[in-house]
Amino acid sequence: MGRSSSRKRSRLNQQIWVNSVGLRRWNHECMSNVFLSPERRFYSRLQLEMEVPKILWLKNNMEPSLFRKCQFFDLPDFLTYQATKDSARSCCSITCKCSYVPKTGWQKDFFKQIGLEELVERDYAQIGVPDGEEVLIAGMPVGEGLSSNAADELGLLPGTPVGSALIDA
Repeated sequence: MGRSSSRKRSRLNQQIWVNSVGLRRWNHECMSNVFLSPERRFYSRLQLEMEVPKILWLKNNMEPSLFRKCQFFDLPDFLTYQATKDSARSCCSITCKCSYVPKTGWQKDFFKQIGLEELVERDYAQIGVPDGEEVLIAGMPVGEGLSSNAADELGLLPGTPVGSALIDA
């Protein structure tokens, strides 16, 4: 496949996301003035690049039985998962991209209000840690370090420490 073909496919993927979500639908009244918590009054709107709008779109456009099986990661947490096979999430990722509030946790009413009550019912296992469990601060060790497969692929030793990530903003 040629270089221009690859570029065209990449651009198409981005267009499909924007067109499928429908910006007008996302700005629906239930989202336009949602406050996540008193501690985060300044944060009254979720942006499309965050995880929650994407998860909501998937819920509305995918078979419910398949949606129930999904795990949702922001890129830094996905990379540590691929390296360690540990699904721990970083405080940075879930706070900045998934509406988690440090020290108070997940916002149950918010998820119910926008139609993602399944995440609450499943104790947030699909997007992070169960309510009340510890999230990882930047640099904290993830699981038992590199998995055997990742270590083989990278030419490193299994168990080599992997630190919790930060978002790429």
